[in-house]
Amino acid sequence: MTICFSVENSHKLYDQLIQPLANKLNGYSQLMIIPDDELSYIPFEMLLDENDKYLLDNFAISYNYACSLLKKEGELENRTSNSILAFAPYSDKTSNSILAPLPASEEEVSHLGGTYYLSKAATKHLFLKEAGNYNILHLATHAQANDKEPMQSFIAFYPQHADSPSLDQVYLPDIYSLQLTKTHLAILSACETGGGQLIKGEGIISLSRAFSYAGCANMITSQWKADDAATSYITQRLHYYLKDGYSIATSLQKGKLDYLSDQKIEGRNKTAAYWAHLRLTGQFATDNSTNLWWWLLLLPLAVIVFIVIKKFRLQ
Repeated sequence: MTICFSVENSHKLYDQLIQPLANKLNGYSQLMIIPDDELSYIPFEMLLDENDKYLLDNFAISYNYACSLLKKEGELENRTSNSILAFAPYSDKTSNSILAPLPASEEEVSHLGGTYYLSKAATKHLFLKEAGNYNILHLATHAQANDKEPMQSFIAFYPQHADSPSLDQVYLPDIYSLQLTKTHLAILSACETGGGQLIKGEGIISLSRAFSYAGCANMITSQWKADDAATSYITQRLHYYLKDGYSIATSLQKGKLDYLSDQKIEGRNKTAAYWAHLRLTGQFATDNSTNLWWWLLLLPLAVIVFIVIKKFRLQ
């Protein structure tokens, strides 16, 4: 399915899908969207209101497959300290693989502050062995969601077997068999990781859904062939905000807004095709940073109340 990123279409979709609910959305800063059928392919962040403002400007947006898959609020956990495992198997420009090199992927993973593997070190075997030991997985590589044969969807690792590249690819059955209960976020900054076969009543059968089955509650995937440099920029900012205590949805929102507001980036590279591909499928969560600010604001008031009560008792 091809999506046309015209301003006219973005306005039309906003008028049909968001405008009827606009009054009910006042006061909210996060939206979780459970799309039906073909709506699963639409990045709602790129919809434009009557003031030419993206929905992204006002809301941190996440997606899910069904309400029944949402965890109870008490089960959710925000983390400001995370162990990160990252892979960038195509960071080497001299690789002889049939898949194109991703030169920006090295910078993307090397500044995350976690454990990362580049080029020859980023193997399928190592991923399958270590994936379940980390809180965040970050895969800056090639991938493909197969519409006709979903089980043939894969994530590519370093091509050790030049004659049989399929031996170095992680397929859906491999992911389903992983134990990712310790992992609360998987970032698949690869081409077309969020796509897949559309089945009536089931949404998109995709790589992200396989990670969910394996125990990872939150996945960031790409809906189409992504620009390497733009993806690297946004995901690095995403990690910056995660470390600052923001929720995953808010961190992704802020990362995209930083990209759009960066004066060093040419305007032609700021169309939705460059930034709207990254989609969060996951759970509701609040921002720890926001909670911290509330405590900082309430602390002086608490001190004043304590002093008043103490003086009252002394009288």
